[in-house]
Amino acid sequence: MPSAMKAKIRETALALIKATPEGIRYKDLHQAVCGRLLDVAPNTIASELHSLRHMLPPGSVVKGLYRHINSEP
Repeated sequence: MPSAMKAKIRETALALIKATPEGIRYKDLHQAVCGRLLDVAPNTIASELHSLRHMLPPGSVVKGLYRHINSEP
């Protein structure tokens, strides 16, 4: 998968996570990213969301709930 596509998926997912302060479930995040990136296969998005989860700060993803954790004090 081209790195530009990966970056596009990550940017879209992070924007959605930041826009949902109460958190967003994986299923809803996946559907929202798929709805915004119609030219990307759903399985590709799922794969990148899995990778993204390991890049986020600890506590950002708990039991399928993705939350934005502000790193500023």
